[in-house]
Amino acid sequence: MNSASTPKYIKGQKVKIIPVKNKLLRSKYPRVQEYTSIIGTVVESYWIRFEDENLIENHYCYAIRPAEVTLGPSEILVPEEALEPSGSV
Repeated sequence: MNSASTPKYIKGQKVKIIPVKNKLLRSKYPRVQEYTSIIGTVVESYWIRFEDENLIENHYCYAIRPAEVTLGPSEILVPEEALEPSGSV
């Protein structure tokens, strides 16, 4: 996990959406699952901090603009762990 000040991906970078499974081998992000294998460009990054009594988690999410927009959304919000690099900036 990256520190809160350093996103793994930058605006303009090409990325690919990949599947992520939970401990039960089910999709960890079911709403992102249908976009698996789509390649797009990072439009924006968001840092999210979750705090509970015994747990503090920091996560980055990214707004991704798909390279080919057909009938789907013009941007998809994707957690960092569901992305991998795909080409250069």
